[in-house]
Order: sequence, then structure tokens, then C-alpha cells
Amino acid sequence: MPLKILIDDDLKSFMRAKDTYALEIIRLLKTDIKNSELSQRGELNDDEVVRCVKTLIKKHTEALEIFLKAGRADLAEKEQKYLDVLAKYMPKMADEAEINRCISETLAELAPLDPKKGFGLVMKSVMGKLGTAADGKVISEQIKKAMEEAG
Repeated sequence: MPLKILIDDDLKSFMRAKDTYALEIIRLLKTDIKNSELSQRGELNDDEVVRCVKTLIKKHTEALEIFLKAGRADLAEKEQKYLDVLAKYMPKMADEAEINRCISETLAELAPLDPKKGFGLVMKSVMGKLGTAADGKVISEQIKKAMEEAG
């Protein structure tokens, strides 16, 4: 089932259940998706919808951290509820071993000479292979480690 249809079905379920937190975040997500579709002038596929979800997760994770530092438990709880709802729409994430395996294969394929250019090539290739199944920040850190170990 396409992710957009699942989100629409969940919106209806949350309306029936009168779940205000879930309803708020789903509406924000749908707005984000609609804005992306308008800017692209076309329907989003599941990977692009996942990018919208990731963007919202990042924003609300940052807000959660700020509220926790400020001692605002009430607002932090609200952000955590948002994150719990959004997590449902994320694909199964690649584990560290899978990421490292993909990086090793890519390094062997590309065998970059220049570390600066090599990093970008490896990053692009690994992100292309793993797609939305891995966080770019984690991949970046793993590539840096692997390139340092390699030489």
C-alpha cells in the first residue's frame, strides 16, 4: 500500500478516535507532502514521502531537545507524541553492519585517490544504494572512519 494512502487512512482513524496530537502531526505531514508536490509539480513516490517524514522528525527532535533543556516537560511530551506517530511511517532502517558492508563495497568499487573528492563520491554512491533506509549523518561518520582506517 502506498505510504500516502496509509497516511490518509490513519488521518481518518485519528479523526474518529479524536486523537488530537496524532491528528495535528498528520495534518502537518499532509501539508508538507502537498507543498512538496506543488513545488515538484507532480505526485510524490514513497521515498519522497519518507523524506518529508524525515524532515518533520528532525524538526520535532530538535524541538524536543530544546524543550527538555528548558525544563518544559509538557511541551516535550507533546513533541514525543508527535515523534511516536511519525515513526510509524519510516521504513526499516539499515543496521550498522549493513551500512559498513555497503561502504566497504563502495570503497572497493570506486577506490578514490583524492580523499576530498573520494568522500563525496562514496557518500553519493552509498546514499544511492541505501536510500531512505539509513541516516545520512550516520553514513557520513562511518565513511570518515572507513577512509581514515584505509589510509
